[in-house]
Amino acid sequence: MRIIEIPAGSRFIAAWELGRRIGELLHPTPDTPPLLVSLQKKVPEAEPGHFLIEELSDADLLYLRAVWKDIDIPNALNMTREQWALCKTAFHSAPDRPAWELVAGFRDYANEARSEQFRIANKHVQAMNALISSGALRAYDAELAPVQKVDGWGAQLRVEDARAYLAELGIELRESDGRRGALGLIAAMDQSLTQQAVEALAAGYPTSEGPYRRTLPAGKRFFTIPEAAGETASAVYPEQADDRASAKVSGFLYFEATDAGRKVHLTEEEARELEAIWHAASLPPAVFPMEQWTAEAYSLALRNSERGRNWVLCPALRSRLKDASVLWAATRRDHEKLLRQAVAAGQITLLHPATKTPIGAGAAGDAALIRRDDLVKFAASLPEPVELVDPLEMQQTEIAADRAAMPQITPDPTAVSGAGKHLTRNSHHRYRQREQEEEIMRVLSELGFDPTNLPKRQGGAAGPKSAARKRLSYTKSIFDKAWERLRASGAIAGGDG
Repeated sequence: MRIIEIPAGSRFIAAWELGRRIGELLHPTPDTPPLLVSLQKKVPEAEPGHFLIEELSDADLLYLRAVWKDIDIPNALNMTREQWALCKTAFHSAPDRPAWELVAGFRDYANEARSEQFRIANKHVQAMNALISSGALRAYDAELAPVQKVDGWGAQLRVEDARAYLAELGIELRESDGRRGALGLIAAMDQSLTQQAVEALAAGYPTSEGPYRRTLPAGKRFFTIPEAAGETASAVYPEQADDRASAKVSGFLYFEATDAGRKVHLTEEEARELEAIWHAASLPPAVFPMEQWTAEAYSLALRNSERGRNWVLCPALRSRLKDASVLWAATRRDHEKLLRQAVAAGQITLLHPATKTPIGAGAAGDAALIRRDDLVKFAASLPEPVELVDPLEMQQTEIAADRAAMPQITPDPTAVSGAGKHLTRNSHHRYRQREQEEEIMRVLSELGFDPTNLPKRQGGAAGPKSAARKRLSYTKSIFDKAWERLRASGAIAGGDG
């Protein structure tokens, strides 16, 4: 029987969350990366800026094969974005590069799965609404008052009713074992990810023992649960620069040498056959991690063998960027589980994504929000505490420190040099500028705007800039100058200027 797990002790579950979980169960998100499914050429016309999109000719394909002959790819129409980046670089670097440009089309299988999950969720929500209308099912809002329709994340069902609904579908609603640690939950849900994280640490990825600290986005007051977990995970495992040139080969992947390019899972007999191929080519048994140029020798040996007609070898690369991404993902999932446990225990209040009003813990879907202050407290309570810093608070601290230092600049009233007067005047001027910028950021947040993603003005309504100016007593000139300083620093973005 299929199983949907909820936190132990849950009394309610959001109707939309139940529908989403059904969709996720019936149509799981694959771990397949986006793959190339079409390749065309963009041919420039005589008029500047005009192009024609055309199919590649046989001659074009022969040219590309020659350019890409040193790049180990299983199949041109099933390469990943990383493989495509290598091919694109080789194409642009070719001395006889043609005038046309390549146009690549990728298919995102994971995104397609999420769309299908949403369709299934919507279908079940409509079925729940039909049951509610007939009196066969009851739904409640965040205050446990009955509602007549599921129209948002705030509508929730009793766990007993959700269990009965799922039983009709052959799905069991099971409470998770609260004694299991977050890492155990990660392992149960995605053993592959956890194993990759363990391998990354075993391979010598440098780790920090803390303290962990991260600056939150300026002006962002609310976070979804996945966003919140991403912020804390980024403090532990920050993003790393791409170092593909120094990446090592951590293993070999095999694919069919066909248009489908399906992955091949070797039997013991086939593995022995490969070892014989490499032995015949005077290659030792493969030992990982391996240098990329060494892996090319094994790939070449396979291509030159009889089995090379059926299989293609693709090296799996390990780099600091990839290891950091894997460790970040495992940590984010770890933190998300802890965060959802805190929500289920009533330690953190969930907010409706549109109205910002409190909703029940059962509505802990990916769209529900938590306040920034709650996120900061949660981060500090983690087994490995994380300090999340608000940039505005940092600015206030800097201003306070500067003000505390001001009395030290005390010019002699009987003999103040011109330079001393200039220093004091400039210092006071910068303090006033900081206060103006701080007030604008505060007002934008109070008005419900994200300063880093301001909306454009709609119709005759006042935009964020006009609305903030009305709340402050600054002259238009002073306000505009402060606004431009904030925009130049990146503290605000978007809007109408």
